[in-house]
Amino acid sequence: MLKHEYGEKSLFGWIDSTALKSLKLELKEIVKARIRSTARYANTRIFKIGG
Repeated sequence: MLKHEYGEKSLFGWIDSTALKSLKLELKEIVKARIRSTARYANTRIFKIGG
């Protein structure tokens, strides 16, 4: 019972860690894209206000 539980836990832990790694990378890319788009949007707003 304990062995089985431990095996399941370690397997899920491994799946979680790999999934988290890929999720973190995806989140980084999403955040980068968001920052770029918001910066672009802010720049156009600033130019519109300034111009």
